[in-house]
Amino acid sequence: MRSTIRFFAVLALILVRFANASAADPLDLLREAVANIELGTYDEAARKVEAVLIADERNPLGHMVLGTIYLHVGRLDQAEAEYASVLQEKTDEWRAHYAMGIISLLKGRRADADKHMALARQQAHNAEDFETLTSYLHYLSGEPVIGATNPVSDLDKQIQAMALIKKGSLKEAASLLAEITRNPAPPGFEEFRAPLVTFEAHRPIALPGGKLTWKQSEHKDAPIVSGEVQLTADASRTSNVAFIAYYVDDLCVGVTNCYPYRMSWDTTRHTNGLHQIRVEGQDSFGRTITSKTMWVRVANKEPAKRVILSGQEADELWERIWRCIRLTESRKLVHYQLARLFERAGDRENAVRNYEYAAAYDPDYADTRKKLLELTGRKPGYAEVHSGPTGSKMIALTFDDGPNERTIETLDILSRYGVPATFFLVGFRAEAQPNLVKAICDAGHEIENHTYSHPNLTTLTTREAEIELAKCNAVIRAITGKACKYFRPPGGHSDEATKQAAAHYGLIGVYWTVNCSPWEGQSHVMLATNVIANATDGGIILMHNGEPATLAALPTIITELRAKGFRFVTIADLLGQ
Repeated sequence: MRSTIRFFAVLALILVRFANASAADPLDLLREAVANIELGTYDEAARKVEAVLIADERNPLGHMVLGTIYLHVGRLDQAEAEYASVLQEKTDEWRAHYAMGIISLLKGRRADADKHMALARQQAHNAEDFETLTSYLHYLSGEPVIGATNPVSDLDKQIQAMALIKKGSLKEAASLLAEITRNPAPPGFEEFRAPLVTFEAHRPIALPGGKLTWKQSEHKDAPIVSGEVQLTADASRTSNVAFIAYYVDDLCVGVTNCYPYRMSWDTTRHTNGLHQIRVEGQDSFGRTITSKTMWVRVANKEPAKRVILSGQEADELWERIWRCIRLTESRKLVHYQLARLFERAGDRENAVRNYEYAAAYDPDYADTRKKLLELTGRKPGYAEVHSGPTGSKMIALTFDDGPNERTIETLDILSRYGVPATFFLVGFRAEAQPNLVKAICDAGHEIENHTYSHPNLTTLTTREAEIELAKCNAVIRAITGKACKYFRPPGGHSDEATKQAAAHYGLIGVYWTVNCSPWEGQSHVMLATNVIANATDGGIILMHNGEPATLAALPTIITELRAKGFRFVTIADLLGQ
C-alpha cells in the first residue's frame, strides 16, 4: 500500500551531520523515568515513559513504569490498567501481580489481593517478602502474627514489634524498633518512595503521593498508514531552504536537497502504533528556517519485530521498579512508636528525641506535636529577640549558613581567642557533614536552627515552614544529641505562617543588632570597622560561616571589642536561658 503525506508551511532545524542522528534509547529513557519516580518528579517520569510507549505501545517495562507513577500518586484505576497491560505481554511478571495485589488491598478487595499475591509468590524468586506481607495481613485482621525467629528485613521487624506491643512485650518491641533506626534511611527525614505500612485496618497502606499534571497524548485524529508512504515537503512558502530532513521518532530516516523534496518511508520497519514525523530544514549556511511535526498511526498486517528490552540493564530497571512498589516500613511510625515506648518507660530524653524525628517526617502525625510540647515543657507561643539585656556588656557572635569547608578555620580563630559563639546551621548541610557539626559542638559552641533547606520562609505555608524547622531540629538532635531552642529565618524573612510554625516547637526567633552581610563581600577592614562602630551592650552580631572577609576581620573584631570591655557569650547566655 502506498500513500502520500504532504507537509505545508515547512520546516526547520536540520543537523549538519544527519547520519549521526538517532532516536533516544528506550532503556535510557526508562532509566531516567525510574530515577524521576525515586525523586518524586512524576511529570518528568511520565513524559519519558510516554516517548517509549509511543515507539512501542506494548512495551511491558514501559507500562510497568507508568503504572508505578499512577500508583504513587493514587490514581489506582489507571495504575491497575497499566499493570494489566504488563500481564498481557508477560503473564508471568510477578511484580505486576504484586502491584495489582497492593491496589486490591487499597480498594478493599482482600480476595483479589490474595489471588494476585499467590500468583506473585509462585513466580517470584524470593518468598520472604510474601511471608512478611502475610504477617502484615494477619496483624490487620487480628490474627496471630507468625514471623521469623530472627527477622531480617526492617519491615518484618516493624511488624513483629507491633505484634509484641499488642502482647505487652514492650522491651522486646523497643529493641526491634531501635534496630530499624540503626539501618540507612533516605536523607532529609524522607520516607522511602514506596507503599508504606500504616497498621490501620481502614487504611492499610500509605502511598508516596505527589503531583502529576501530565496527560497522556491520545492523538485520536492521527492518520492511519501502512506499507510504503511518500513524504513530501512543500517549501514554496519559505525561502532559502537548502536541505530537508525527515525524522520518525527523532530518528533521521532521510535527507534531500532536491526539489520537490520527496522521500519514501517504509513503515514496516517500525512497530504498529503512534509515531511522530518531523520535517526540518536549513539554509545553505546551516541556519534553521522552520519546522513541522505530525503524528501518524502505523497499522501493518505484518508489523516489524518488536525489540524486547532484556539483559542486565533491563533486569536492573525491573529491580528498581520493584523497590518502588514493594511494601516498606514506615520510619515515621517506627520513631513514633519508639517515642511512646520510651515515654511509658519514663525515659523522657529518648521519648523527645524520637517524637522530634517523627515530626521531621510528618508534624501532623497523630499527637506528635502535642507530645513534644508536653514533654519539653515549652509553651505553645511565639517569641523573638533582636538583642539581649543590657548592663553586663555582653555581646554574641553568630554565624549563619554552615557548616561548610571553611568552618574549621572559623573554629580555629574562635579557639585561639577563647570566644564562644552560636552557629545557626542549615539542616541539609549539617546532614552531609556531621563531623563538622560535631566539631562545633565539641568546641563548646551553641548550635541552633537555620531551617533544613534555607528557603525564604515567607513563600511557604505554615505546614511547609514547620517541616523546614522540624527537619533541621531532628538533624541537629541526631548528630549532637542536643535540642534546638532558637531559630533564625534565612534572610530574616518571616511572616505569620513562620511564627505559627515556630510556636509549635517553642522555638524563639533570633535576629540581630549588626548585620555583616553588606560588608562580607567587601574588604575585611570595612567589615571590622562597621562591626566595632555599631557594637552595643546586649548586641547580636550576624556573620556568615566561612566568608573570607569575615575570617580576616574576626581577630580584629574580637580584640577591639574586648578592649572596649565587651564579653563574648552564646545566645543562650546572652538571654540568660
